Amino acid sequence: MKVVYSRSEASEYCLNQLKEGNSVGFVPTMGALHKGHIGLILKAKSENDVVVVSIFVNPAQFNNQEDFNNYPNTLESDVLKLKESGCDMVFVPSVEDMYPSGVRLLDFDISNYDSVMEGKFRPGHFNGMITVVDLFFSAITPTKAYFGEKDFQQLLIIKELAKNRYPSMEIIPCATDRDDNGLALSSRNMRLNSDDYQIAIQIPKVLGLGKQLKQQNAPNETAELLRIELNKVNGLRLEYLEILDDRNLLKLSDWKSGCSRVFVAAFVGSVRLIDNMAL
Repeated sequence: MKVVYSRSEASEYCLNQLKEGNSVGFVPTMGALHKGHIGLILKAKSENDVVVVSIFVNPAQFNNQEDFNNYPNTLESDVLKLKESGCDMVFVPSVEDMYPSGVRLLDFDISNYDSVMEGKFRPGHFNGMITVVDLFFSAITPTKAYFGEKDFQQLLIIKELAKNRYPSMEIIPCATDRDDNGLALSSRNMRLNSDDYQIAIQIPKVLGLGKQLKQQNAPNETAELLRIELNKVNGLRLEYLEILDDRNLLKLSDWKSGCSRVFVAAFVGSVRLIDNMAL
């Protein structure tokens, strides 16, 4: 497995692979790799000749400095996991390499998706995210890029970016990986102690009630009932819970008017967790 540290090296490697007729699958990560990341890599491996993984904790997408400072750094073990999973190249850039002139946010309209949920509660987050994803796409020019559905709002924005700026690239959504108790896998989970974990696993349990509740309640009523259930969980602080059309993140007037999905963000202690489920 090749390890590179600069955009120019990554670009040269990928360009040579494409010239040789090889398809390139790309999996961007912020490190602290878990089974969910490995699942994305294995899917990319099964669909492409070459797999490239990036590890970069992007300061531009953190609206909370403490959250950025606390983000896990497990580079040594990450590289070992990537070797074992069959990754061909890992790209580990520095902040200086990605932003040699400082952060200059990409001028790209995300207003259709940025006014609710993560966009509302983490102002600037998606501007920073889309900026770094664009830098990666332009350097690596992958055939296909793989993103988990846990970050569903992010996925929709990246699809929009690819459609407008990289029309030949295919964005591959991948189902959320969960542990045996249903908790969505996340690098942040390693910050949960055993008591916090027992609180966190109530999130998917409550979301799972949505399909049952929708049988006799409208979307807004179902959302309110789910909020009530989550607010009963001691030690959990709900930030938002919404039921929206997962094609455009608009409110649903009834169940027939769109593809419904429930979205949630909540704090367990100082750890912020997000999740979503199709209804």
